[in-house]
Amino acid sequence: METINSIQLKRIFAEIARVLNENKDLLTELDSVMGDGDLGLYVPKGFKCAAEALTDDMLPGQMFMKASSVVNSEAPSTLGTLLSFALLAAGKTAGSDSELSGDKIVEIGQSAIDMIMKRGKAQPGEKTILDVFIPAHEELKGALAKNPDLRVAFEAALNQAKAGFDRSTEMQAVHGRPGYYGEASIGKQDGGAMVGYLIYQGILQAFL
Repeated sequence: METINSIQLKRIFAEIARVLNENKDLLTELDSVMGDGDLGLYVPKGFKCAAEALTDDMLPGQMFMKASSVVNSEAPSTLGTLLSFALLAAGKTAGSDSELSGDKIVEIGQSAIDMIMKRGKAQPGEKTILDVFIPAHEELKGALAKNPDLRVAFEAALNQAKAGFDRSTEMQAVHGRPGYYGEASIGKQDGGAMVGYLIYQGILQAFL
């Protein structure tokens, strides 16, 4: 598969929602260590509602826009809000294209990352979802430059998402409640980074 159409994008959202909801207890557990424990409630619910709100007659860009609105409404948390902004940026980048090529998918991913960095005022290495998204995206970009098969590229990206998550565990948190822990956050898994890893799991599952 070298492009993604509306039907396929709808399946991707459904798989992301499924994976997040299957792991909501894990997300709650991780967030309870350094956060307020609501991560497993809001983000999985936001993506579940978003996936259910998508219809086959929407263009991919419209799907991202709709998902942004729903996640913003149903996931009223810091990460939920950041992800809604990321989806909004993705929708604007997708534009009116009826199918998303590999190059367009790379553009969409970069726009989402840029938006998270802008709105969250975060940088790589600060123990956030960016520490998963950025290496995974770079791997995706490199893989697609060699082979246009999206399944192969996202499989490679998932491996880097896992590696990024593992590296983030040894980082010191800077932002939000985890940042209050300072050096004590080193060695603890970050819930936001786990969400990033789970999102890539969901994307790949949609291709299998």
